[in-house]
Amino acid sequence: MSGSSKQQGFATRAIHHGYDPQAHGGALVPPVYQTATFAFPSVEYGAACFAGEAAGHFYSRISNPTLAVLENRMASLEGGEAALALASGMGAITATLWTLLRPGDEVLLGSTLYGCTFAFLHHGIGEFGSG
Repeated sequence: MSGSSKQQGFATRAIHHGYDPQAHGGALVPPVYQTATFAFPSVEYGAACFAGEAAGHFYSRISNPTLAVLENRMASLEGGEAALALASGMGAITATLWTLLRPGDEVLLGSTLYGCTFAFLHHGIGEFGSG
């Protein structure tokens, strides 16, 4: 749906942002792409996608059009530049900690920390900084 997100209300953005039905045969609801991999118009374009030099989907565990619609809508609704959708809470926690922590960093935790997060910090990520 075209138009600036500043002109559209929250509810409209929640159901229409980042998707143009006319680009998809008029389908009002975005299609669900169940493919694992995608075809490329050329070898050069495929190589550029794999290298991160061109925008495009090449493997659904990294990105796919269905996920892109969700992430774009979430960013619009939250007023953010971008959003990242992950498969689980532990996926989100792990991605955040791998991004922010470096060997030697200290993490202060509450006593009621979720058990899997506690295990990840003590038996997972903690092992990588002790070499």
